Amino acid sequence: MSRLEKLEQDIAKLSPGAFVELEQWFDAERNRKWDRQIEEDARSGKLREVYAKLKLETRVCRASIRCFPRS
Repeated sequence: MSRLEKLEQDIAKLSPGAFVELEQWFDAERNRKWDRQIEEDARSGKLREVYAKLKLETRVCRASIRCFPRS
């Protein structure tokens, strides 16, 4: 049995309250990892590249009549 399968089985056995606690921890951990990734991307200059691309796309979009597809 893989480590992931063991975790899945253990999670399935949690009480509803413990499951909610795990869910809250998992959400907080995901957010911490996301924050760290954003910080790393900002330090590395990666966000500047994304911003420059977005800025260019916005200019092109504004110049076009059909900027956004209609639903």
